[in-house]
Amino acid sequence: NKKFPIMALAFISFLSLITFSGATELNTIGINYGRLGNNLPSPARSIEILQDMNVGRVKLYDADHEILNLLSGKKIEVAITVTNDEISGIAANQRLADQWVYEHIIAHYPTTKIRFVLVGDDLPKHGPRYPNSA
Repeated sequence: NKKFPIMALAFISFLSLITFSGATELNTIGINYGRLGNNLPSPARSIEILQDMNVGRVKLYDADHEILNLLSGKKIEVAITVTNDEISGIAANQRLADQWVYEHIIAHYPTTKIRFVLVGDDLPKHGPRYPNSA
């Protein structure tokens, strides 16, 4: 089978890349932190739980100030999200975009380890790319 040596070589190359790249965060647990639901713990308790679980990364489905403040000084890398409701306003108005960056990133960084800013929390299922949608 000629595919076996190619697959083995690809696998060994991948392992070598990981070994020599200094990739030390492969064992880091990441959590998606949403706040829609019933009977959820308080934000402060949620952050305590993340710390107890030794979570290294968290994705927030928004950029809530309380949560960002609670993550300040913690060893947790954060991905914040520009929500779908905010995208069109930010895209159309530079002043609004600058304000969002100031309020949600600059006001918290570097004490809160903001690593990524994600745009959108859900893919739209309507519009010109979805001709059969209602």
